[in-house]
Amino acid sequence: MNSRVVKSLLKGEELLRVTKSVAKGLNDMQPNGTWADIDYKDKAVAIWSPALHLTRVQNFAMAYARPNNIYSHDETLYRAIVKTLQAWNRIDPKCNNWWYNEINCPQLLGQIMLLMHSSKPLPRTLQDSLLIKMNRGNMYKQTGANKLDVALHNLYRALLTRDVTLMDSAVSQCFQPVMLTNATEGLMYDYSYLQHGRQLQIASYGSVFLVGEYRIAAYLQGTRWQMLPGKREVLTKFLNNVFLNAIRYKYLDFNVMGRGFTRKDSANTSAVPGLLADINMLKKNDEDNDYTGYIDAVKRASGKVPPSYKIKTTHTQYWIGDYTQHISPDYLFTVRTNSTRTRRTETGNGENLYGRYMSDGATNIQRSGSEYFNIFPVWEYDKIPGVTCREYLSDRAAVNSWDQPGTTNFTGGVSDGQYGVSTYSLDFDSVKAKKAWFFFGKQVVCLGTGISSDTPEPITTTVNQCWSRGRVVVNKAQHSYWQDSIAYYVQPNNHILYSNKEQKGTWEHINNSQSSDSVKGKVFKLWIDHGKQPQNALYSYIVVPGISQKQFLRESPYQELNILSNTNVMQAVRSSQKDVLQVIFYKPGTLHTGKIAVSVSEPCVLMLEKANTTNPMIYVVDPSHQLKTISILLNGKKLNCVLPINEYAGSTLKVIYR
Repeated sequence: MNSRVVKSLLKGEELLRVTKSVAKGLNDMQPNGTWADIDYKDKAVAIWSPALHLTRVQNFAMAYARPNNIYSHDETLYRAIVKTLQAWNRIDPKCNNWWYNEINCPQLLGQIMLLMHSSKPLPRTLQDSLLIKMNRGNMYKQTGANKLDVALHNLYRALLTRDVTLMDSAVSQCFQPVMLTNATEGLMYDYSYLQHGRQLQIASYGSVFLVGEYRIAAYLQGTRWQMLPGKREVLTKFLNNVFLNAIRYKYLDFNVMGRGFTRKDSANTSAVPGLLADINMLKKNDEDNDYTGYIDAVKRASGKVPPSYKIKTTHTQYWIGDYTQHISPDYLFTVRTNSTRTRRTETGNGENLYGRYMSDGATNIQRSGSEYFNIFPVWEYDKIPGVTCREYLSDRAAVNSWDQPGTTNFTGGVSDGQYGVSTYSLDFDSVKAKKAWFFFGKQVVCLGTGISSDTPEPITTTVNQCWSRGRVVVNKAQHSYWQDSIAYYVQPNNHILYSNKEQKGTWEHINNSQSSDSVKGKVFKLWIDHGKQPQNALYSYIVVPGISQKQFLRESPYQELNILSNTNVMQAVRSSQKDVLQVIFYKPGTLHTGKIAVSVSEPCVLMLEKANTTNPMIYVVDPSHQLKTISILLNGKKLNCVLPINEYAGSTLKVIYR
């Protein structure tokens, strides 16, 4: 098993990069085993200088252990490894961020010792002392990805000491997070991944969880500790149906990245191809799970096939994670919200300093995938796509760093797996609104009502803020805009503004640990101005991704879509072509349209398919997660519905109409 760990550590390492790193590290190393450019008394929480010491030693160990390398089994390098580890052991630096003390450094120490153990073990007294320093962090008290990370260095320690009892405990804790839970953190029953309280973290801590679990499963494959089939099934479902669906081409949806979206290049999914070797090892003895989705994603990320390759239209409402995901061969459109049940996007450790509105209905619209890649230093942060908020003269810093709950509970949506509608009741930073998104496949209808504020700043709703790709085409007759194969149709009663010019910024401005170098680029920005102190203002716009300029000038989505209501009582849209009716009832009430009359006894979200037939399909959701029953009266026929409860409260109920 040790050899599998070592092989995994050495795979994918660029030999030239490691060799250059080792040469420089040896040259700069001081006689006492330290480096002059490292501040060993540093306490910074984001980028902690002493961690670089162990990273350099790890490079030394990889060069020493790797065959066909000029440093392979080099005695000078071995002595340097021993001396630098003796220095670390002597200084024993500590960080104010627990993660370095209890995860990062213990893992690096374990990896270094396993690499050396495969070639020439360290002196026994040194290794024993380092093993004691590895034993930091309580894997039993942690949850989710953090539990996995602490358990992993305990697994390393068990391999080094051949301690079977510790191995049993470490493996048990490594695999414990691979389960559905309704606890504060972990993999939820809707398959969203939450960490740091109930905060959406699919491609941040969720990525750590996914990569770590597959790596450990590959280590243990074929042994008495291998992952059980039921847990493999859960992990594979999260991989194929959730994580991979948050990627367009090779770029992540910024809505699922937590505060990590403010790190340069973080949206590039380098972890996806990195899983390949571990998954291939598991596939040999796992015929029950389908990994073709992952293989297709690797092909898309490689650029050898288009972003639409093997993509099927799906619509998913994560009723626990407060996240909506609409996937089409033509585009990815997601919505990030929050409620009293979840937490707003965090800004801790000096990261995401201005993302106070990142979970207020932020919309991610991707076609090529790169529409937002590395745009975040130049973003205007009161113009986050999809968000209704105050327009400040300059970026407004976030108030709370961690664990800030939402303020309203009527947030959620209905889905049949292909179409759906989502709602978000906004009440934040002295702005109130009822926001909604109606998904009909080729088009997304975005409605807002009840927009009110008594603050001195103007209130705006941003349609999009993305990299500019070519010219902006304006069709004044239709009050519509086209840019980079995406069309935006805005109702004429809205005061619409746009810009298409260069914007500047720095990564350091939004993340203290990042570079202060200037970033600039041309940005397309489209927004609706509701003016100062609006009372019950409205907005209405339709997004049509994947449309040519000729189609844009010739066609109109209003030929198919009819916005029936956009009030504080009800928001409703109907697609005549698809015969789909979607309604948000904010109060008990009735909607009449054509031959359809539908009433509900409680506030809810409702979708009718085949609405004009004798056997319509009915889907209903309680976004508040509070109701147990609801009555629907459709064309005179009453249906008494028992809603999902407990961990499924807020999920879609399909109602049989006979």
